[in-house]
Amino acid sequence: MDAMYLKVETEDQRERRLESKRRYRAAHPDRCRDYMRKWRAEHPDYFRIYGKEWRAANPEKQAEIRQRWIEAHKDDIPRWRKEWEEKNPEKAKAMHRRYRKNHPDVTRDHARHHKSLRRARAVGNGIERVSYRRIVERDGMVCHLCGNAVATHELSYDHIVPISRGGRHAEDNIKVAHRLCNVRRGNKLLAAVIEP
Repeated sequence: MDAMYLKVETEDQRERRLESKRRYRAAHPDRCRDYMRKWRAEHPDYFRIYGKEWRAANPEKQAEIRQRWIEAHKDDIPRWRKEWEEKNPEKAKAMHRRYRKNHPDVTRDHARHHKSLRRARAVGNGIERVSYRRIVERDGMVCHLCGNAVATHELSYDHIVPISRGGRHAEDNIKVAHRLCNVRRGNKLLAAVIEP
């Protein structure tokens, strides 16, 4: 009976082998790319299964790779998304419904932002991109009109100088308020609402 020998690779040998592969790939990029395309076509399940396992085991690396890809293609992504949505309208609608269901806060902020933009454009006031999360962090969930704590279900955002009176839609002109306090105030100036 022949004895089988298992060759054990040292760390130094492994590094030399990998460096040799890197040099070969750098010297023959087209040949390597064609080979990999052919190999992937012949083994479609390998990357699907291995990739899924690798992504589960390396979430940080996967996030980093994804972020680099997004940065490299940030000008193309909106066009690709629009083309995909035009070709797949039913899937796009289902995807948007799922997103709205899973992200109600983002959806609500988006709707508020666009409502304020429409009002500001109609009046011709200045418009800035607003982060409602930053406003909440800055104001600490305290109503600027009555000074009491605001529960999430009572949360509203009030323009300090109302848009209808020339106020801008900008973070420095928006504060946290109770929905009821905001409705009671209407478009009155702060001096008329807050008693000294």
